[in-house]
Amino acid sequence: MTARFMDGTPYAGLEQEMQRIPGFRPRKSGMVICHLENRMGEGRIEAGRACACEKGREGSTGQEEGGANGYSDYLHQFLAEVWEESFSLRAQPLSCRPKPFFPESGHRSRFQACWEKREANADQEAWCAALYLLTADSNLWKGAEAAVKPDFIDFTSVSIRGVDMDGYVLYHTAKDLYRGTSHVSLAELTDGELVSDRAFRLVINAFLLCRYGPCLLFPEKGENYV
Repeated sequence: MTARFMDGTPYAGLEQEMQRIPGFRPRKSGMVICHLENRMGEGRIEAGRACACEKGREGSTGQEEGGANGYSDYLHQFLAEVWEESFSLRAQPLSCRPKPFFPESGHRSRFQACWEKREANADQEAWCAALYLLTADSNLWKGAEAAVKPDFIDFTSVSIRGVDMDGYVLYHTAKDLYRGTSHVSLAELTDGELVSDRAFRLVINAFLLCRYGPCLLFPEKGENYV
């Protein structure tokens, strides 16, 4: 039975809709964002990570993380593989208005505190992307902090009671990216009434982190930091 966390709240109907339709197709018929399928394109992904680090060392863009030009390049490359046209249309303007990965200082400090304690694991990109989303919302983080280990995230122990709709979307997207599941569809992410502009940008950033690696976050620190 599917768990219902929003029963008795204004978000109950939206929760049922989000849980109804799976959202990511197998690579043979479209795109899968999850870390499991990334192994199929590992050569290209590795090249992308190296490029992200090199751009950071050059330091020519002036953007806090990744660089404005670098962000747009990775976003365009990512969207070229997306089968959901409405999703691409909503995401494309982000390349014209790139922002730092951490526009809020609290988000950066929460993320970095965990990142610096990380241990090597086989799914570092997925761990990074999930951590990025879980630390983006202070209320969500209160229920998730104890579940985040240096090499593992135990989503079964995350509590999302009391979070708003943004926190709910961030939680389920983080879990999808980490576990390779598909509770949130691309079509649902396109819905502006369901997913706010802030949450949508954070989700896009997490997709890029899962796809191209954590070098996008701290290019100025080089490959040894990631």
